Amino acid sequence: MTRVALLATTPGALAVVNGELLAARLDRQLSALGARIVIVARPALAGPLRDLDRRVIVSEDVDSDLAALADLAAHSVADGIPLVICAADLLTPDSALRGVLGDSIPRVGALVGPYDAGEHLRLERGRVVAVATSFHELDEPNAGLRGLVRVGEPFCADFITTLEALRAEGVPALAPDADAIVLAALGLARSGESVTAYQVKGLPYRRVDGDEDAAQAWAYTSSVDEKALRYKLARKEHDDLFATFFVLPLAPRVMLLAKRLKFTPTGVTWLSILVALVGAGLFAWATRPALIIGAVLLYVSFLLDCVDGELARYTQKFSRFGGWLDMIADRFKEFLVYAGLAVGAVAAGHTNAWWLAIVALMMLSCRHMVDTWYGTMRDHDVLTRAKAPFTQAADPFRVGEKRPEPQEGLAKAGGVLGKAATDFGARKGSLKYWFKRTAAFPVGDRWFVLGFFAAVWNGQVALAAFLVCATGSALYIMAGRVLQSFSVRAAVFESADKSTHRDDGPIVRLVSLFKFPGAAPLLSLGGVLLVLLAGVLTTPWTAGARPWTILAAFVVLLLLVPTARHAHGGALDWLVPAGMRAAEYLFILFTGRTYGVPLPLVFATLGVLAVYHYDLAARIDKAASPLSIRWAGLGWEGRALLLTLGALFDLVPLFMWILLLGIGAVFVVGSVTGTLGQRRRPANT
Repeated sequence: MTRVALLATTPGALAVVNGELLAARLDRQLSALGARIVIVARPALAGPLRDLDRRVIVSEDVDSDLAALADLAAHSVADGIPLVICAADLLTPDSALRGVLGDSIPRVGALVGPYDAGEHLRLERGRVVAVATSFHELDEPNAGLRGLVRVGEPFCADFITTLEALRAEGVPALAPDADAIVLAALGLARSGESVTAYQVKGLPYRRVDGDEDAAQAWAYTSSVDEKALRYKLARKEHDDLFATFFVLPLAPRVMLLAKRLKFTPTGVTWLSILVALVGAGLFAWATRPALIIGAVLLYVSFLLDCVDGELARYTQKFSRFGGWLDMIADRFKEFLVYAGLAVGAVAAGHTNAWWLAIVALMMLSCRHMVDTWYGTMRDHDVLTRAKAPFTQAADPFRVGEKRPEPQEGLAKAGGVLGKAATDFGARKGSLKYWFKRTAAFPVGDRWFVLGFFAAVWNGQVALAAFLVCATGSALYIMAGRVLQSFSVRAAVFESADKSTHRDDGPIVRLVSLFKFPGAAPLLSLGGVLLVLLAGVLTTPWTAGARPWTILAAFVVLLLLVPTARHAHGGALDWLVPAGMRAAEYLFILFTGRTYGVPLPLVFATLGVLAVYHYDLAARIDKAASPLSIRWAGLGWEGRALLLTLGALFDLVPLFMWILLLGIGAVFVVGSVTGTLGQRRRPANT
């Protein structure tokens, strides 16, 4: 359910399109999408619009429009539903509206198109960062606003504050040419809000100013085969190397088959999980035919993983749970494959396979935390630079004046690398482009390496080859990102829930209430990681000193408690979540190895915990985590304390099982109850 404010403030709202008023056409389109519509209209336009049997708010000017929007946003806060502001003179096919109103992620966004029409904007990293009016300057526009702004339910309260500030500061008088939609977009961007750019390339949608303009726009719009265009846009043109040449050409055909068989995108995701589970089972069987068939099923699972996204884009059926499940399922399937390869390899006499699987799991989990938080840091940098007073005429995101160019040292090297990376990414299809994509060792290439080496050799060789490629990729990625961070220096945790993403538990949160200086997190993490890694490597010689070695390791781990009060504002503090994961995983591995816990149990515990942690990444990438009882996960220090107690009572295997089943239960129960809790209440008009 979505509340829509249909803003009828120009004569274009009453333009006739294919025998009906444009505002009436929009009312019909929006109603079909389940919208609850309220019309905000000028007195001269209100009469004909009353025939639509909607609540009509008569507004004299832009300032009154902003006041009406603030009131409607307050209703959205009360009802827990998004607010969409749509210009009544917008001529658009259904697909563009469905793409905005059907977005399952609760976020802020604006419909944009090429800057040859509409109010000029600047986009960076897929976000609106600057808006032009007759008063507000824009250095180099690269897009145009198309008369549609969406405010997700969590942001409606802040949106009210933005609207009130625009009025209080007299912005409508400063920019008399701008309507309420333009000023809303301006206010959101200059408030530092992340305004997603909704764009459907090739689909005509724009605002019109009268009958003649509407007739011309309709002639073009009606000539476009919307279904064929959706099919084209659903397909990915470029992905990683393996996917681009061996998966994506087949994916559209499978997507159409899935649609004919009435699969939903989420249904395809579940099928992908099932296929990966069967493939992992065949890897565990480990005969040559089983390994070959397992590799084929790994390919099929990855193909289905591409198909679910294409099907969602083609049918425009998105769900918050589906997006979350797709993201979590990728890691769950990969961990299943590691386990299957290890089981089969050990059965064939390759005794190091479980160690390789454990290292692969830990490396991949920490790597994805690095990926998530590096992207968040870059996004935060962009949004911070977009902030500006509403009454400032100068473009806050003026090209060439974003920040002084680094002159020396690591910052200069990072700036050079950043420009090179942008250049490589822009040249799609070039050798530089494929080098950049392949060096990141993306999921398609990872699955190809695992499947190929398993089919040709065995599971242990497959895991070893994976680790060689993953290590090289990690060194390349980390070197570039660390250097680039010194040229950006964005304090990413200014706007993030630091404690949640550190996975601090009740002990840390309680201790943090006391006033004491916070320790530098990276410095502390570096020392803790070195000690724990040394403990894991020297276990054969120190196991006889248990439980004191475990107790000492726990004390070392507790050195991270004082870091919770630190601001985490350093250039590299985006590495903290990955570092916290690595420290906890090493502690679990050290404890398990010291007490001779079977490696499959250690792997399973780490795997469940990694999936549990991956939900934190989904909170950022998809804003869609349904996990409602994360407090029951105890936090990193609570889980470490549990294993330490197990060591003191010489019951580590039992306590490892308790940890495995406990975190698994928190994840499953929390996901189910959270998903049920996301059902929305019916809205009032």
